[in-house]
Amino acid sequence: MAFNVLIVEDQPIIAMGLEDAVEALGHHSIGVARNRAEATLLAATADMALVDV
Repeated sequence: MAFNVLIVEDQPIIAMGLEDAVEALGHHSIGVARNRAEATLLAATADMALVDV
């Protein structure tokens, strides 16, 4: 079963690596948010989130 994954990460290189890993595992990255405001906009379609706190 594939999940729609939201990535919340402010460092572009790390975000790209996470996005590659998510897709390599067979899931779909719905996008990368750099902050809470961006994450809030994308969260409605996410099944799960990887969040850098």
